Amino acid sequence: MKEELSPAQVRGIENIVLGYVPLLKRENIAIVDQHFNQLNVPLGGAPEDQMRSRQQAEVAKQEFALEAAARHLLEPYVGPNNFRVAAVVEMDFKDLSRETTEYGTEPKLSEEEISERSSTSTTPGGGQPGVNANIPDLGVTAGPQGAVLSKETDNTSSTKNIYDTTHEVSKQNVAKVLKKTLAVTLDSAAVRRMARDRMSSGEVAAASPAAATAEEAATAAVLGDVERLLAGLGLSSARDVLTVVQLPLDRTPELERARYVRQKWLQEQIRLWVPVAAIVMVMVLLGAAFYYLRRRKLVEITAPIEEMERAMVEPKRELSLYELGIQDMSDIASLPPEEQRRVLLRREVEEFAMKRREEAAAIIKGWLSEGQ
Repeated sequence: MKEELSPAQVRGIENIVLGYVPLLKRENIAIVDQHFNQLNVPLGGAPEDQMRSRQQAEVAKQEFALEAAARHLLEPYVGPNNFRVAAVVEMDFKDLSRETTEYGTEPKLSEEEISERSSTSTTPGGGQPGVNANIPDLGVTAGPQGAVLSKETDNTSSTKNIYDTTHEVSKQNVAKVLKKTLAVTLDSAAVRRMARDRMSSGEVAAASPAAATAEEAATAAVLGDVERLLAGLGLSSARDVLTVVQLPLDRTPELERARYVRQKWLQEQIRLWVPVAAIVMVMVLLGAAFYYLRRRKLVEITAPIEEMERAMVEPKRELSLYELGIQDMSDIASLPPEEQRRVLLRREVEEFAMKRREEAAAIIKGWLSEGQ
């Protein structure tokens, strides 16, 4: 469905484009329709551009009117959302020139005066009197021997009537429709539903040789009704083209073309970004490996140092008798006398510590003071 754009809407589209592209100039913007006709013509442009704009507007007006009439006929029969309409109008534009001359009703009297004056002068010859060559012409006054002879013409005048005239040359642009093309796409689901309704009501026409089943015959009848309905638009069978087809509206040529464009765009994006993603992934893996190796080397270097620091900070704990392997008196007897004394004292303290902690602490303090 096409909609006719007003000059203000076309101007608004130009302003939107200029707002998003600051360095773009208005004269470099071309707004075209689905037939690649330019819709935006600069204000005050060349006469050819203005004429082309008017012609395009006339074509768009004819197409819009044809589509609106087709929708008006199809909506009650098929349903408002069960069809698509597209119209193309081919027109011939001719410039006719007409030249007219108009005469006024009241004549004007004009006087034209022609003045002519001529003179000739001769000297009479000295021939014998009575000779023809020496006889002057009529109207010529002869003077004495050697005098000048003259000839004069009077002034003349004439009159004629002159009328006021108006000369006008006019050009007229004549538009002629050469061909109309109307393409109607019906939703296949709606057509099947209408065909089943015909079959259930018993209005199915006789199956033609091309229709093998009653459903196909009913479908052909529905399409035929739509064609006969659109014949009321005044389309000429010899000149114009009417096409009625059924397709799923979600798979119309326009949608298929848009889907194809999206797929091509996705393929281009994948072809562009997959190598970039692979490079980024390789760089991340190399960075992780470098960090792991550096961390491992650092741990190997700092582990002994940390162990030494820990040993210096933590107090040395004396091993208990059990940890030393001294469990009974026979083990104590094998020790030197000094060690026996210390072991017995420690054993006494450990046994006492299990019973009373405060007294054990006092004994330990006394033992420490004796050791000093």
